[in-house]
Amino acid sequence: MYEKEAQTLKETLDGVVIDIHHIGSTAVPNLAAKPIIDMIATVPRLPDFEKCIEPLEDIGYIYTAYPPNGNRRFFRKGKPGEQRTHHLHIVEHDTKTVEERLIFRDILRNNPKAREAYFHLKIELAKEFKYARTMYSEAKSDLINSVLDGARNV
Repeated sequence: MYEKEAQTLKETLDGVVIDIHHIGSTAVPNLAAKPIIDMIATVPRLPDFEKCIEPLEDIGYIYTAYPPNGNRRFFRKGKPGEQRTHHLHIVEHDTKTVEERLIFRDILRNNPKAREAYFHLKIELAKEFKYARTMYSEAKSDLINSVLDGARNV
């Protein structure tokens, strides 16, 4: 599903985005995940994301302006009231955000112990924060930072 959507995005955003990467739990084999494909696309400068709004709307994405997303812009695919199918984060190219997302993904792909710990944490937090997505995401950050710190110290 990612490959098909990434190709559509590359064609739709040709000349605007630099890279598109599969991130999130669906990018990690053997990790339980919601049926939503998470992706990150990079642009030369963050304000360039505005060039993406209309083309993305044409293929079913909705831009969600959310002030805490200071270093990224968020789009989701799936009409309101229906199941979301894709999340697209647009960030500036060559930033710490991109690097950390890819490092974390790759660690989970290659380290069964880290993947297992993340899996159990997600299950626990999904129960605790069933209706509080922001709190769920924030509660994962200690483990994510710990995994990233371990990668930095290697």
